[in-house]
Amino acid sequence: MKLSKQEALRRALEFEKKQEEVYGPNLRWWDPLEAAIPYENVRELVYQQYLDVEGGNHKRYRLKDPEAVRKELELGSEVPQTAEVEIPEGLFNDIYGYDDVKKVIVAVLRSRKPVHVLLWGPPATAKTLFLMDLQKLKGASYHLGSSSTKAGLTDFLLEHRPRVLIIDELDKMEYKDYAVLLSVMETGTLSVTKHEKRVEEKMDVWVVGAANRLDLLPPELVSRFQPNVFFFGDPDPEEYKKIVVYMLVNGEGVDEGLARYIAEKAAVLQMDIRGARGLGRVCHTTEEVDEYLEVIRKYDRHKQIS
Repeated sequence: MKLSKQEALRRALEFEKKQEEVYGPNLRWWDPLEAAIPYENVRELVYQQYLDVEGGNHKRYRLKDPEAVRKELELGSEVPQTAEVEIPEGLFNDIYGYDDVKKVIVAVLRSRKPVHVLLWGPPATAKTLFLMDLQKLKGASYHLGSSSTKAGLTDFLLEHRPRVLIIDELDKMEYKDYAVLLSVMETGTLSVTKHEKRVEEKMDVWVVGAANRLDLLPPELVSRFQPNVFFFGDPDPEEYKKIVVYMLVNGEGVDEGLARYIAEKAAVLQMDIRGARGLGRVCHTTEEVDEYLEVIRKYDRHKQIS
């Protein structure tokens, strides 16, 4: 019966330790039967670069780096997959309203097994603020769906091994990455090609995605997020101003009077939330806000042309 990777490594490490006690530091090569490790595990450990191999028809093995394996087992690389996500106090304190969505996301993050959340709607609505706050979580990694590379999502997952995967612009990902994501979300496994062989990596990941358009996503992917699919529309002007003020005061440390001034100006210009946040970070007085906006108006050729 096939073992988990951790158990197979543990058996190899323990066997070599016993051999060292008998034969000294010059470890001999061993047969999988001696170490009680199934051949299926041994093949995977070779592909994953844990084992060296020698011989022809009758191959024998030994660990490439026993100390590195010992450290990996001590850290328990699979333990976080069953541990509860650590949620900092006041995770969403800088987001105005949406208390019901906040409760759902916290409940999802505290679930024993992966559950996923999809936020969709126009650019730079409240979903942006949620993604920004979720990046504060320990073990969270942010991935921009539109920044496709040849390596793609597979290498990103292998490099970061996130507990919580935050994907912005989910509707702009490559189709090859959708296939990877579908597998990870449904089965908790990541298929990797190593030395022309397919190897499965265990990877339980909570996925929080954001998209502008739901109709551009594969239906089977949307299904993976059910029932946590939330539409965030453009707020009305008064609601928008409340969101901006709350964000600037609680998230950026802006004086409330200045935050209200920025919110009023941003609402008139129909500026998205990212733009309002940028004003709050750059400007420290109402005069600076006016000067900054004057420069923007002068050089905003897109609006002049349109």
